[in-house]
Amino acid sequence: MSIHLALSTIKMQMKLISNIKSVIYHLGLYYISYTLILFATSKFMAVQFRVRNFVNHTPLEELNNMQIAWAFFGRSYNYNLFLGVSEFIAASLMVFKKTRLIGLILAAGIYTNVVLIDYEYDVVAAAGHATFEYIIVLLLLTPYLKSLKIFFWDNSGHWEKQDKTKYNFTSLLLPIIFIVFFTGWGINSLNNFLLSEDKIIGSYSISNLKLNGNKQNLGAGKYTKAPMLYFEFGNGFVLSSNDSSYNGSYEQKDNRILIKLDKPYNNLKFLDLTLSHDEKTLKGSTDYGKTIEISIARIHKKNK
Repeated sequence: MSIHLALSTIKMQMKLISNIKSVIYHLGLYYISYTLILFATSKFMAVQFRVRNFVNHTPLEELNNMQIAWAFFGRSYNYNLFLGVSEFIAASLMVFKKTRLIGLILAAGIYTNVVLIDYEYDVVAAAGHATFEYIIVLLLLTPYLKSLKIFFWDNSGHWEKQDKTKYNFTSLLLPIIFIVFFTGWGINSLNNFLLSEDKIIGSYSISNLKLNGNKQNLGAGKYTKAPMLYFEFGNGFVLSSNDSSYNGSYEQKDNRILIKLDKPYNNLKFLDLTLSHDEKTLKGSTDYGKTIEISIARIHKKNK
């Protein structure tokens, strides 16, 4: 009787361990699918490989590795679309049992490329989580190693016929709901992000700059042929003038723009400006109580 009880206990423990493994496996599976869907939607919305406007006026040799990579990938929307579709297909295939293997193989190829790019082009912010996700993908593939050996080596590319799978909510509807929900959520979130961005973002030429009513001499910037200023996504700011570049940050509240420079321009580090309704003039004060007026003109991007 005690032996029977012991065997029963062992079976229950083994079943519990098996269930825990299954839960962990599926959590990893859906996490990778979720991540790939976010990667895909960010490419569909042209958000991931965004390049600061100032980079467009910077010589290639002055760009860092990440700026070069982002400039290349962000140049073509169609290429981004291709990458996004590939990621979306991998994310979709892996959540269905019938197509899981091909989805994971595709994801492994995608992540191999992503990890190499992140490390080779110094994409520090993404390298860590991409490596973590890559390891998860490889672990998710381990249950298929025996089948892959049989397919590629033992059977020379032929599978043994499998019994038909009966579809139910867990195997069919749940994956579909998951894909549709997170795709819609990703697109909606990114669209709201784009709509909420400051409308002032862009490149501007400077035709005139006055301090306390006195016109300042302005020359070409370090990388630009004329004096320029840039309002970048992520609240970045660049003033390019007199053979130098002044980087900083900005905050916009309606037509009021607060600018903080990392290094002083004419001994000025803080600007409190108001943008005119025609977006051609910035007027306000500085940290030394001086008045400042900047005449600007937005430079529109040429169609590619």
